[in-house]
Amino acid sequence: MKTFLGVVLLTAACGGSSTTPSKSVENSQEKNTSVPPTTTYTFPTPKVDPIESDQTIPSLKSIRLRNSGKGKKVALRYAIEKPNTGKFEVQLRSAKTRELKARKWSDFVELPTVRYGFTTQVKIKDDAFVVRWRGKKSSAESGTPAQVAAAQAVVANFNQHITGQRGEFPISALGKMDVMVAADASQPLPPRSKEEAENLIWQAVVPFPEEKVGTGAVWHAHSVLEKGDVLVKQQGKYTVKRIQGPVVTLQSEIRQVSLNQKVGVPGKEGEFLDLAGAVRIVKGEITVDTKTSVFPQGKNLTFEHRFHVQADTPQGKQDYAFEAEGTIDFLSSAGPRKVAATLKSEKSGS
Repeated sequence: MKTFLGVVLLTAACGGSSTTPSKSVENSQEKNTSVPPTTTYTFPTPKVDPIESDQTIPSLKSIRLRNSGKGKKVALRYAIEKPNTGKFEVQLRSAKTRELKARKWSDFVELPTVRYGFTTQVKIKDDAFVVRWRGKKSSAESGTPAQVAAAQAVVANFNQHITGQRGEFPISALGKMDVMVAADASQPLPPRSKEEAENLIWQAVVPFPEEKVGTGAVWHAHSVLEKGDVLVKQQGKYTVKRIQGPVVTLQSEIRQVSLNQKVGVPGKEGEFLDLAGAVRIVKGEITVDTKTSVFPQGKNLTFEHRFHVQADTPQGKQDYAFEAEGTIDFLSSAGPRKVAATLKSEKSGS
């Protein structure tokens, strides 16, 4: 049991190994979202488009305007006028986690406040922009040994794969992102670092519809991402609450879902676990200043994250599940680009 749980925790943290099964439609269809009778854990069936086996990943599959809203209507576009530097951070507050082991849920462990994110630079290129990022070291408030351990587990992926890495990606005025690459050709961006950064950034950045919209407008954005061996379907729902010049206030709900897939066991060539389901939901009010940054600001967003995996062991089929919930803040800032300081930073790699 200890070996199995160790593998599961590592798989959950790393999203699988480099031993990758075929990412086919069969491996990623939503077939049965219920956990076996050994538990009462279930996953909601997401209303997202099916994954096509030959599509580019990550990709924004569609933006569908459901309601154009009322009142004066405008075309929402990112219109950053000058190069700038800034940061985008996620602050996790009032969070708690628990695990399902041996068919029993543990008590919730409350986490200290955790913060992780990027420093950013925005360059203007024709009618679009190039966003360069560098992963910052995460920080956490003090707490009990159990709380500190739980907080470290939450940011383990970020610290391992993003902290210290540098990448960049083009983004259009509509918020459509292109392929992410290394910010410095002499320092390649590892594939897993690229995937982790894409998951975080694609969850935060708001894509706009082409049509003009007013107060109350609603649109859905469907995307497909990748995390290790796992295909991730993302659905964003955005509702306009206010438009005040370049500043747009939205009610946002983002769901990232993975169901019925095989994930590789780290260090075990050819061995896989069954991912019964993984769901991450972040929702709340956010504000986008389209003339300043592509990253939103938001306070008191709610989040929930849960997953369930299974493995066949000599003792029979073993289940492991994890869930977390709490509050998230999106912290974004930008200002005039300090060229001298930027060049010094890039040369030193700091």
